[in-house]
Amino acid sequence: MAEAGPGARPVRAVLFICTGNLFRSAIAEGVMRQALREAGLDHIEVASAGTAAALGLPAASTAVRVCAEHGIDLSGHRSQPLAAALIRRADLILGMEESHTQAARALAPEAAPRIDLLRRFAPQGPAEEEIADPINAISDEVYRSCFREIRDCVRGLIAALQQGGG
Repeated sequence: MAEAGPGARPVRAVLFICTGNLFRSAIAEGVMRQALREAGLDHIEVASAGTAAALGLPAASTAVRVCAEHGIDLSGHRSQPLAAALIRRADLILGMEESHTQAARALAPEAAPRIDLLRRFAPQGPAEEEIADPINAISDEVYRSCFREIRDCVRGLIAALQQGGG
């Protein structure tokens, strides 16, 4: 079983965090579910939440559309606010921005060692960078670029899980 780090508990649940849980973290959840199935790791639970999310909203139409272009169905996604219980349940908590990781640490300080930026798993580029919110972008290409960035980070995460070093 993959581990979240040296001496850490096995990764059985991953939580992705963004602001509204309508685009970035929703996409990360969908991409991760698909990648886990393809890697034979579908025993790992995946969830997403938002630091300023309303409860029960569908994913942004652009997120649904961009994911559908890659065979990922987000039509059933419903947003949920970030809560301490979600953080405590997850073995790995990954935010899109530093403000997301800070919010998670504030809600569940004991989970701090399991909280990081998703960009940590980027195959290239600085891991401390954030995944920018494409909200209000004029071009669909901005949304597609964000999708590709998240997908590449999730692929890096899957590779780390397969190697036993999430």
